[in-house]
Amino acid sequence: MFYVSKELIEEELKRDKDTGFDFSYRKLSNKFIDRLFNHYYLEELCENFYDSEPEFDEEVNMYKDYETARINFNNWQEPYFKGNGGMSQRYIDSYGRSILKRIRNFPKSIKDRLYVAQKEDQIRIYFYGRDFLERDYWFIFRNRKRRLK
Repeated sequence: MFYVSKELIEEELKRDKDTGFDFSYRKLSNKFIDRLFNHYYLEELCENFYDSEPEFDEEVNMYKDYETARINFNNWQEPYFKGNGGMSQRYIDSYGRSILKRIRNFPKSIKDRLYVAQKEDQIRIYFYGRDFLERDYWFIFRNRKRRLK
C-alpha cells in the first residue's frame, strides 16, 4: 500500500515549523547532495521505524488488519551521530549520503515525500517512507564553517 498522508507529514513537521523552519519540496539531485556534503556535515540522521508486528486474533484464527494503524505508530528510532556507538563523522556522512542517494533512486516519485528547510547554519530534511519502506528519515546538517572543534 502506497499512501502519502498529508496529516501525518504535517504532524511530523509541526515541531520544527514552530521553531521557524519552513519546509518545502526540493528535488534530490546529485548536485544538491554533493553541495550538502561539501558545505555541511551531517550532525544527525534518525531512522524512525514503523514496522510493528500485526496482532493475531485467536477467535477467528487470523491476523488483524494492521496496515492502517502501523503507519501511525513509531516503534523504534535509530539515531546516527558522531560518538554514538563509536561512530565517526566520516561514517555518519558516508551513511547519510548513501541513504539520500537511495532515496533519490527510488522507482516511485518522491514528490510529496521529501521536505527540506534551511534556517541560519542548519538544513533539515525529512523523508516520509513509512508506507512502503516502513521508516521515515530525518537529516540534520550544519554548516562546516560554523562547526565548533
